[in-house]
Amino acid sequence: MGKYYTDTLMAAFDGCTFSGPRSQYLKRAKIMRDSLKDLSIKLYDWQSVSSKDRKEAWVTTWTLRSFTNSKGHRDSMEYVQDMQFKDGKIVKTGEYVRLLK
Repeated sequence: MGKYYTDTLMAAFDGCTFSGPRSQYLKRAKIMRDSLKDLSIKLYDWQSVSSKDRKEAWVTTWTLRSFTNSKGHRDSMEYVQDMQFKDGKIVKTGEYVRLLK
């Protein structure tokens, strides 16, 4: 997964932010993923856009993520994720979550 990110990156999620080296970001992502018994992601849609001056490239995805946590509780959330790319790698990302109840 590390090959998709620049050496340093910025990330913003509902309730927290990260700015630092790729290795630390991936370490945190692994801790979160390892806390789940299973995870499935359904891609609803995606769109790519470039700034008018062509200096920025962005991709937005809309997904449904269903998972079982370590206590066996099953849940689902809808995500919107914005990713800025530079030289084919993610340099900035932001995720926004809607709980489904």
